[in-house]
Amino acid sequence: MCRQLILLALTVVVSVGVGSSAALAGGGNSTNAQACQKGGWMTWVRTDETPFTNQGGCVSYAAQGGTLTLPVGPSE
Repeated sequence: MCRQLILLALTVVVSVGVGSSAALAGGGNSTNAQACQKGGWMTWVRTDETPFTNQGGCVSYAAQGGTLTLPVGPSE
């Protein structure tokens, strides 16, 4: 019984470790996501110039590898 518990515990630890590595290997961008916080989402736009409607949308876009850009005004 004790041996089974130890094997079960090791299996859980290995599974969690592999899941975390896989998530990190996906290549999120937490630095970009942080730029969306504290009102930053109102400054940035997507590469196609569409604005974000809230902080969560900006954080999600940036964390998944989206590029944040500053809006380009109309040319005069």
